[in-house]
Amino acid sequence: MKEIDLETPSEMLRHGDHTMEAGADALSALLSPSDGPTAVMCSNDLTAIGVMRKAFDLALKIPTDLSVIGFDDNPSAQCMTPPLTTVRIPRSQIGNLAFRALLDQTAPNFRGGSPVVRIAPTLVLRGSTALTPGRMQNKARKQPLALAQK
Repeated sequence: MKEIDLETPSEMLRHGDHTMEAGADALSALLSPSDGPTAVMCSNDLTAIGVMRKAFDLALKIPTDLSVIGFDDNPSAQCMTPPLTTVRIPRSQIGNLAFRALLDQTAPNFRGGSPVVRIAPTLVLRGSTALTPGRMQNKARKQPLALAQK
């Protein structure tokens, strides 16, 4: 967001428990005090599915009225209508690294500490995101983006 000079006002951040209900509640809260966001980024796909369900109940069209992005690439993400854009994390790589770290810590010559490992996620573009016509050109817009997070 910094690259495209977008700021996220604190009132556009919502905390939840990574459930569909939290996603639905977050979208309701984001829409009530203002004209709402053009996009919602969620802490996981389940929360994003809740946002999409609430958007459907409110007759918001995804991605025309609202873009939605999840995180973790849950298998159900591709079954949504439209399919959910998400950030895929390499679960097998994370599991292998965690197991190796556990083995290292049980080794007799272990001296403490663990190396910092960076794992590259992948953006999986599907049908739940699009540029909202005219919105990117209007930098005066108060709430360009919302984040649903824990």
